[in-house]
Amino acid sequence: MIYFTAAATVENPVLTNVATGEFIKLNRTLVAGETVVVNTNYGAEGVTSYIGDEIADVINDLDLDSSFLQAPIGATALHYTAASNVSSMTVTIRYFQKYLGV
Repeated sequence: MIYFTAAATVENPVLTNVATGEFIKLNRTLVAGETVVVNTNYGAEGVTSYIGDEIADVINDLDLDSSFLQAPIGATALHYTAASNVSSMTVTIRYFQKYLGV
């Protein structure tokens, strides 16, 4: 799960896997206090906006060239940016280990 959170207006946020060039880009202007959650879990992919009590499906704001990033084994370098006001955005990534060793 990838969380894009805006403290002020942020335009077109992007999260990129530095090694592969794969990215997730939102063609959307986030407003102050908005969090957009990108669910990259296989079979449950989606993009949801949260502004206060308002919840909206915003999958149509996902750039058509985007990939639903999957975390490979080991360290991964990620980079985030935006078309404007990137310093007003935080990106949080939450993941769950699917398999435990035996």
